[in-house]
Amino acid sequence: MPGTTSAGFERGFAGYEWNRATAPDSANTMSAKMTGEKSYNNAINVDGNGTALLSLAEVVHQGGKATGVVSTVQISDATPAAGGGAHNVSRASHGEIATEVFHSGVLDVIAGTGNPDVNDNGQPATAANYDWIGQDLWNSLKAGTYKSPDGLG
Repeated sequence: MPGTTSAGFERGFAGYEWNRATAPDSANTMSAKMTGEKSYNNAINVDGNGTALLSLAEVVHQGGKATGVVSTVQISDATPAAGGGAHNVSRASHGEIATEVFHSGVLDVIAGTGNPDVNDNGQPATAANYDWIGQDLWNSLKAGTYKSPDGLG
């Protein structure tokens, strides 16, 4: 394809602009790495119909190995959620994703940011922010009373 891209590079093939404009997001990318199947942007370990796909974390857990996610972002953000074996049709469903991460019993270690009681400057928040984790889940974790459905965590 003659000419150059908007960045000044030679065009490599006719579909370059389409490919560049439709690059997968981190949810789709991490999910593809964890399941072996490409889906759609915003998908967390689900196929195009929203059906859960078996993730690497689940396979490893089923094999009796320890699994975990340690992240510098909120545990319910797309990349750690997909790496942790969560399943959701929308990466924006943070509360649902956090609940699944904790309730599924797949992960032995879960660590990330997003304390609802602290603001982005590390100061006590004037009002708790439950965008990344639900209030009930957070309060039970904070109080040390959380029990996973299997009773182990």
